[in-house]
Amino acid sequence: MKLTYGSAKSQILNGLEYRLCYTIVESFKSTIGIFKLSFRLIDALIKYKKEQKIYKENIRHNPNLKLPELKSYSDYEDALRLKNHLSYNLGKALIQANKN
Repeated sequence: MKLTYGSAKSQILNGLEYRLCYTIVESFKSTIGIFKLSFRLIDALIKYKKEQKIYKENIRHNPNLKLPELKSYSDYEDALRLKNHLSYNLGKALIQANKN
């Protein structure tokens, strides 16, 4: 999964919710992947947290690097459709279940 932040759609795709569901879908493509699912989810979470830590550190040093709000992008409507997609909602439900 390549990380880019040039559009609202790419910000949604790089979000934790979508990444977790992408990991689930990719893991269910093979029998071995199903057994490795928990490890892959933890790996995706750790990578996401590291990237967020680096992003926050960069913002602290240079506030001009802060990403704009999703509403300011021209593909905002596509991003809203992605947020209503099953993959995004499944990842969101997984995060909520983990919190509870």
